[in-house]
Amino acid sequence: MRSLKLSKVFLCCLLSLLSAASALAAWSEPVHLSELNNPQEQTIASYPCISSDGLSIFFVRNEPSLAPGGPAPYYIIEATRSSVDELFSSQRVLTELGNGSYVASPWISQDGLRLYYAVAEFYQGRWQRLIKMAVRDSVGQHWVVSQTFYEIHGTYIDTDVSLNADENLIMWTDFNLSGEWRIVTATRSEMGQSFSDINEMVALNELNARGPYMSSDGLTVYFHITNADGFAELWSGARASLDEPFGDFLPIDAINQPETNLHSACISPDGSALYFFKGSPTMEQMDKGIYVSYWVETPYEFAMRNLDEAVEAKQQALLLLDEAAEKEIAAVKALCEAAPEDLPQGVTGKQLRGARIAIYHALQRQFIAKKNLYQALNDLGEALGILDPSTVDEVPESGITQETGRKSVTAAPKSNPKQNSKRINHD
Repeated sequence: MRSLKLSKVFLCCLLSLLSAASALAAWSEPVHLSELNNPQEQTIASYPCISSDGLSIFFVRNEPSLAPGGPAPYYIIEATRSSVDELFSSQRVLTELGNGSYVASPWISQDGLRLYYAVAEFYQGRWQRLIKMAVRDSVGQHWVVSQTFYEIHGTYIDTDVSLNADENLIMWTDFNLSGEWRIVTATRSEMGQSFSDINEMVALNELNARGPYMSSDGLTVYFHITNADGFAELWSGARASLDEPFGDFLPIDAINQPETNLHSACISPDGSALYFFKGSPTMEQMDKGIYVSYWVETPYEFAMRNLDEAVEAKQQALLLLDEAAEKEIAAVKALCEAAPEDLPQGVTGKQLRGARIAIYHALQRQFIAKKNLYQALNDLGEALGILDPSTVDEVPESGITQETGRKSVTAAPKSNPKQNSKRINHD
């Protein structure tokens, strides 16, 4: 009884410490990726999209030198680095895309082989902006325009493109000839098919949200809202499943600054880094551009993530034990059916029975190990239920087998910021 009371006291102290630590969770101080600007031309980078490995970033920049004497063209640029701790040291203007016409909101697939973007094009008798996809055979090669998504095109401008990881859910902004901005989504059953089932994101549109960008699981959206002072702030919203509307809208107070425009957000596929445009009328030209902020994991989040991973590892161990048991049982059956002539020379019937008994003992020990693993999973489920009671499901009587008993905890929050959709130069 004494040890139990001490354990409860220890647990209460631990929970108090974890609760205090969780309040410290936040996005880090933004870092300017100044190497993406062009100081010679005095042009600044915008519309960031980071690759899944963090080694490539796609963005838009004005390139006057590519059209001397004419209107300054916009191009998508790909910048690369050899490690995530280094600067983006190499850049290439994707002249094969857009040909100098206005481009916006690039989005790169997780394998780096498909690039979705919005581009101005003369279509049906007037200039409009449509969503296209370009492809390449391998990273580093040039792009080839593969598809234009006419099936989801509205009447004027499609922009702010983002998709989920499997690329079967797309979100974008539709601006029609009546001057209305709408954030919408569409779906398809598999890659290569046309999108359909266009669905308006009513809750986002009621907020006058702009510049939506979905997380890779489609459960979080980042966008921007113009505040009472006329500046763009970053916000986020979240939902529990793809069938639900977004809610839990919150400004990213750790990043937003007074009298400063922040928009064009892009969340990394793992949710650990948030890229966005930052600028204001009082900033020097070359201080504007793309910034990045990192999610600082608290001790509480670190503990929860490791507990989730421990549960998953134990579940895998149970599956492996079942596979081993099946093989051992098959071996015993085969030994029972073995004729004397099937045995190696010198192996007697008595020795064969001894081998079968040893296998039986192994199976008994494995049964005990499985029983202990089930209990360990129940113990972890209890711990997770205490630490995060809002996400606990009812545990089956037989123990936790296929599910952890709670939702997965990620390194970054499922609701925290905000972005830009018009992609107007708010500087």
